[in-house]
Amino acid sequence: MATVLSCETGRHYRAIPWQTGFGVEAFSGSPASHEQDFAELSLHPAIRSQCLPLMFVVLCFLASQSMESILLALGLDHLRVFLYEFLGKTFAWEPVILLFGRLALLMGLLILVRIIYAWYSRTYFIGPRGVEATLGIIAKDQTRIEFKHIRGVKLRQGILERLIGVGTIEIATSGSEGSEIRFMAIARPHKILAVLRERAKVLA
Repeated sequence: MATVLSCETGRHYRAIPWQTGFGVEAFSGSPASHEQDFAELSLHPAIRSQCLPLMFVVLCFLASQSMESILLALGLDHLRVFLYEFLGKTFAWEPVILLFGRLALLMGLLILVRIIYAWYSRTYFIGPRGVEATLGIIAKDQTRIEFKHIRGVKLRQGILERLIGVGTIEIATSGSEGSEIRFMAIARPHKILAVLRERAKVLA
């Protein structure tokens, strides 16, 4: 019906879901012309989504610089007295401070590497005809969905994600039960959601 109306009137029509079936609506331009107007977007997870791990990294670095004060506050220096009274021997205090300081520094570095990996290993692409998610740095896993195959798009946000302005966008197709692509921890998620819904509607 949409094709017949387009041919007879010279205007552009397309099929849209309507109640329990389908309807026809007119739109300006053709899908091909809309594809040329759509800009390509490349996205990564927002750095501010890692605010809690970043705070823990800072605490680890600060702890490594003031480990003696922390161990004294925890009362671990009394362990020397206990060992001397129980075993008749004690241990050097300086190597203990150095060991715990190095452990705190190593923990902070490991968390920092994880944050960097989480940012570089996830790339999301919104093109004129579909969306694509690339996971991994060396061994990459790519998933692509054309807009005409998208069944639903929804946004998930927790309390903390709402406060810092990030969210996860889930994209599902008619051939999958769950979400086939997830844009994790995206900044300005409501804007990205609106872009996806607009393009999916125009190119459906």
